[in-house]
Amino acid sequence: MSKLITFFIAFAILIPSSFAATIHVPGNYATIQAGVNAAANGDTVLVGPGTYTESVTIQNVTIHLLTSNGPDATKIIRTGSGLISCLTVYTSSEIRGFTLERSGAYLTAATLQVLDGSPLVHHNLIKCIAEGVICVEIAGSGSPQFLNNTLYGLDDDFNYGFKVTSSAVCPTIKNNIVYLNPSIFGPEYGIYNQAGAAIIHTYNDFYQCTLSGTSLGLGEIQTNPLFVGGSPYSYHLQSNSPCIDTGVPIFTDPDFTRSDMGCFYYDQGTLSVNVTVTLTPDTIPVQIPASGGSFDYNIAVANPEAFSVPANVWFMITLPSGVLWGPIQNPINVNLNAGFSGNRDRTQFIRGSISPGSYTYHAYIGLYPGIIWDHSCFGFEKLITGGESEVYDWYCTGESFDEWQTTPEIDISAEFNLRGAYPNPFNPSTAISYQLSALSFVNLAVYDLSGRKVAELVNGWRDIGSHEVTFDASDLSSGMYLYKLHVSGSGVIPTIDTGKMVLMK
Repeated sequence: MSKLITFFIAFAILIPSSFAATIHVPGNYATIQAGVNAAANGDTVLVGPGTYTESVTIQNVTIHLLTSNGPDATKIIRTGSGLISCLTVYTSSEIRGFTLERSGAYLTAATLQVLDGSPLVHHNLIKCIAEGVICVEIAGSGSPQFLNNTLYGLDDDFNYGFKVTSSAVCPTIKNNIVYLNPSIFGPEYGIYNQAGAAIIHTYNDFYQCTLSGTSLGLGEIQTNPLFVGGSPYSYHLQSNSPCIDTGVPIFTDPDFTRSDMGCFYYDQGTLSVNVTVTLTPDTIPVQIPASGGSFDYNIAVANPEAFSVPANVWFMITLPSGVLWGPIQNPINVNLNAGFSGNRDRTQFIRGSISPGSYTYHAYIGLYPGIIWDHSCFGFEKLITGGESEVYDWYCTGESFDEWQTTPEIDISAEFNLRGAYPNPFNPSTAISYQLSALSFVNLAVYDLSGRKVAELVNGWRDIGSHEVTFDASDLSSGMYLYKLHVSGSGVIPTIDTGKMVLMK
């Protein structure tokens, strides 16, 4: 059975009209910049382990620039004098999993420059090893997000963590560690809000540095993060680090504990769940004519555990090029009771416009998109001839998954049960239901993935029994949202539970 293989912050689930490509560095191109130059909007540039001595610019294209092995194994290093950074970003791209290191003589260049757009920068180690260097410079007029990065300034002369140089930009800074060596000439700045921008920052650690143009926000500390250290120096957290389980409360790490600060989480034990998924095609071989067509299959899932398991089931396709594409239908939220087993007969339609060749149809069960507990697949062939009427889109029909989405029996000894949101995914509204076993004070709120509260649905006393509240997201953008239920009150043990839902417009 598949084990936990990786972890991603979940973002908007969009099904593209054409296939996005994955460009491998150094497999397809020797340098990161060459891979970026070859990319189109929506493509992924996946960078393998190694040290890349170059300066990379992302301009006029929105991509995912990711590493396969994380900051310990993949580094972009820029040395020498001048104003050239390791990485400069002008678009709303995603940057994940790098060590960015800038060193040299006295500089005013930043290790990372975000000069426009609304990029997502997360799980990176960003270092400046020179006098006067800025770890991250933020300009432009977008809304960039900086989540779970570690910023480290080694020199003792005027280092900056985040320097904001435009009043029009609105950055979000959460779950970061900024560690700067004390300056012999003046203060070091964790955030230097030079232009008076509207900065959203919570749950960060600013060690040996101060803030200018803003003040400490919710959940922020100024404490030694207690890196492992050693030689070579490790920026992983020691077991007694104050940055463990002190990040944004509604975020979770891959070990299912509250999020840590910094680019490396401290693993408190990885969950592996013994649920299974099995795909069986009705006929073999599976062949699709040139005009498009369909195939029938059976999908079976089982939960042999002695406890209920909430999970997602989703479907992907491996293209003839080897690129894994999807999900080809919305991920299905399931709640598998203890001992549950079930199967469904389904029909998948394949659009006629895809290229001839060999494809693989996959089903996954786990927590979409990055935690996979089990996987099953079979192949199909797209032919160059045949067919009558053209199939213009992907869609899947057949027996409903409703039975798999049942809620387990409520433990009446528990203070409450968060039943979840239905429908999910939804557009534009969904209903969130919960059960109370006692008179309780209830707060139910919805957050986006930056931790910003977008709606407060309940804030008051509610009686024993079942309750349902509608969340209307007409004014919000497509993407993943988290809802948090906090139950407290006289005679009630204060308890928090969370869930996730996807708005698909």
